[in-house]
Amino acid sequence: MEFLESISGKFNYWIYVIIMMIGLFAMISKNNLIKKLIGMSIF
Repeated sequence: MEFLESISGKFNYWIYVIIMMIGLFAMISKNNLIKKLIGMSIF
């Protein structure tokens, strides 16, 4: 139970990390300039 409480306490932190990783992945992996700009704005 302590593990679940520690995760739920940092839920917003994990959401921010996941969104930043998606943006960084889009910046690195896409060849299209528009998609890179969208990834950069998400990041």
